[in-house]
Amino acid sequence: MPATKTIFQVEREARWRVWALFGLLVALFVVCLVPLAVIAGCVLWLLQNANRGTALTAGSILPSAGGVLLAALLLALLYWFLSRRGAGERLVRMMHARPLDPNDRFHHQLSDIVDEIRLAAGGPPVRCLTVPTRSMNAFTFSDLHGGACIGVTEGALSNLSRRQLQGVVAHEFGHVLSGDYITATTACLLFGVYSSIQDSIGDEVAAGSGGGPILLLGLFVPLVQAASAVTNAALSRQREWEADAAAVRYTRDPLSLAQALQMMVRSPGGVGYIPDGMSALCIRPTNPSATGFFARATATHPPVDDRITRLLNSAHVGWDAFMKQDAEAEAALVQREHVSRAPEPDDVTATDRLAQMVAAPIVAAPVATATPDAAPATPAPPAAGTAAMPPAPLSAGSRAAAAAARPSGEGGVGRCPSCGASLERFDYEGTDVVICRSCGGRLASTSQVQCILTRREMRFDERQLALAAAAVENGDELRRRDHQRRLSGQTATIACPHCGRPMMRRLYSYDHAIEVDFCSVCDLFWFDRDELEALQAIVERQSP
Repeated sequence: MPATKTIFQVEREARWRVWALFGLLVALFVVCLVPLAVIAGCVLWLLQNANRGTALTAGSILPSAGGVLLAALLLALLYWFLSRRGAGERLVRMMHARPLDPNDRFHHQLSDIVDEIRLAAGGPPVRCLTVPTRSMNAFTFSDLHGGACIGVTEGALSNLSRRQLQGVVAHEFGHVLSGDYITATTACLLFGVYSSIQDSIGDEVAAGSGGGPILLLGLFVPLVQAASAVTNAALSRQREWEADAAAVRYTRDPLSLAQALQMMVRSPGGVGYIPDGMSALCIRPTNPSATGFFARATATHPPVDDRITRLLNSAHVGWDAFMKQDAEAEAALVQREHVSRAPEPDDVTATDRLAQMVAAPIVAAPVATATPDAAPATPAPPAAGTAAMPPAPLSAGSRAAAAAARPSGEGGVGRCPSCGASLERFDYEGTDVVICRSCGGRLASTSQVQCILTRREMRFDERQLALAAAAVENGDELRRRDHQRRLSGQTATIACPHCGRPMMRRLYSYDHAIEVDFCSVCDLFWFDRDELEALQAIVERQSP
């Protein structure tokens, strides 16, 4: 295990690596400018000597070496400063990261772990971030102003145990304390964008647009991308070994990090929203099973099995014993799933709730317009052989009438838009969701819903599973109805509990045909009874 580096060694190594990256940038600009200068020289010679009969010589078209070097240096300096400007916020946007929610139990645990390791290791101030995705990953980067950012995906927060999460965070702190996160951040800002540029050029060429400039860029960008990928990969592979060793030194628990790496690679969610050019900042590679010489040469991480083997060797544990412990950790994860009960309405019995799952028949007629004074229609019994549909929501007039007739409550955080009862806060899978105890509605922000959909603490009852199955089975019909309702403008609305504006009745997404109410101003979803649980059940079924 390598010895701990002093702060002076860290700063010195980071400084020369950054200068090396700048030298590479200048060299790449020289390589790109020389062909352009030769082409420009040929065009000028033809324009000046087309009718003179003068022979074309190499000296007449070759550019001046000093001029090319000066132009490359100036362009590299300009690109250098533009790439590093606002680095922290740009990377946050590229990673689709968000700050921690202080009312979220899982986010609070991550903040505690980061503070513990930072105090123990003596690191710089760290900004904690999360990425709302079911994938399992973690990353760290520098804001290039002395601060560090450590991010963990929601999938990792909800699936890793506290000890495993400690190993992942300690690995990221290894990058911070060694100073190599500055080098990786600079390399990704300078060269990582070329992957997205290459994709854009490919789209332009495929569409037959862009003309000569796009085709010319298409010739040079792959060269720059390949050179930068090899350089970045050479730096990244060594830094991953060192960060793994640092995590063992900080936690004294190599097996937890090995289990976390095993679970991340096994996770069906992939790497998440991480662009290919930013893979060097993450704990796991974008392509964990790279094959071929060029793929291995440009891989930003060592093979995961090799990393796990080193961790096992430091713990003096063989693969057989590790796989047995990994199976036990997997069983412990399953035991943590579906252990919580969703809050039930106070005035609804189980018999009443089962009766509400009676299905409405599928009809091809357009959705009828809801009038403010109209009473809720009684659903007709389903015809024989007709698939069950989720129950139709109450109209806007019926909800408003129910809200007006409901007596005022005290001690809540607002009024229920469906029944008028007082709302209250509830710890729903670790996040602070507002619920209605009377009708069973839930109010949650977009980020809260995304966090909830990555977690599996809630236990579903037969009604919620039946609603989820009906939404999946009749998804095409629900999407058709939603489209017709939008075209006709006959969407029943309720008032947003936060701002009072009308909420839009819509499907949660095209893939998840659960009807919800959404306020685009406040970024809030209102779920009627069982809708949130049915949405969770659908997502879990699609992502086992």
